[in-house]
Amino acid sequence: MPARTQKTASQRTPKAQRAEESLMDAAEALFAERDFDSVSTRDIAGRAKVNLALVHYYFGTKEKLFRRVLSRRVEELSQRRIELLEARRTSSRPIPVEQIAEAFVLPLLEFATAGDRGWRSYIRLNGRVASSQKYLKMAGNLYDPVARVFIDETARTLGKASRRDIEWGFLLMVSAMSGAFGGVGRIERLSEGHRKSSELGNAYAVLIPFIAAGLAAIGKSGRGKHPASPAGGKN
Repeated sequence: MPARTQKTASQRTPKAQRAEESLMDAAEALFAERDFDSVSTRDIAGRAKVNLALVHYYFGTKEKLFRRVLSRRVEELSQRRIELLEARRTSSRPIPVEQIAEAFVLPLLEFATAGDRGWRSYIRLNGRVASSQKYLKMAGNLYDPVARVFIDETARTLGKASRRDIEWGFLLMVSAMSGAFGGVGRIERLSEGHRKSSELGNAYAVLIPFIAAGLAAIGKSGRGKHPASPAGGKN
């Protein structure tokens, strides 16, 4: 008897599609709350209120489910980021660094405040991915295509800066964004309760000029296209 093949999303019944989405929503929330290794497929199925066998049927392994959880958000986020970047390309002149930062960060603010609680879970999970080799390995190259677009655009704007410095600048932009939007409660402690991690609009208002100033400083650093490595190595 031939092996059973999985149906594509368009071939599944509405009930099956809801079950798959419920599993991804449950996994997203659990992966945001706890370390990957401490979340079991049984936990995910229980949170989603579906049969445990469906986890393996739809996703195969927990690692593949993790990647699917990320990819559905990253695809939507990347599309919106590229749209905003293109909208700012109104002439042949380079896009100002502040507008590059806006195009990258604003979509996350838009989605996080649009009412879908899953985006808040994604933001916390994304903070884990940004700071863990284990998570990055499971994510694979999901983040790389849009990252290269923004690095290339920043390089076009900061013509005198080295590619190495621009790549570090991009990484620091991502880190600052993840820290500001991560909702870990640090701002409450620093402000003695006067500020809230949930006030993402206030964080965004500070974040954009902060990132823009850092990127602009890279362009003015005088390190040039081929700066010498502190360790004497190659770029």
